[in-house]
Amino acid sequence: MKFSGPVGSAVQMKIRVGVLYKNWNFDNRQYRIEKQIFGAIGKFSLVAIIIAALGLFAVIAVAIQTVRAANTNPQSLKYE
Repeated sequence: MKFSGPVGSAVQMKIRVGVLYKNWNFDNRQYRIEKQIFGAIGKFSLVAIIIAALGLFAVIAVAIQTVRAANTNPQSLKYE
């Protein structure tokens, strides 16, 4: 499994923490703290991706509308 960017690093850290958790001599409290930290990172990166995608979509939609309006009727941009 290859992941790139901030999501990839968060996922790989989660996997590493999960592997450490399998060894029972590993301190459980430490695992819980790390799980919280990496869980927060993972959620944040997911939210960031969603926001970026929505922002990109909005920019594209506005650009398409502007081009359409400019092509169909030059007056439509002036008198709205």
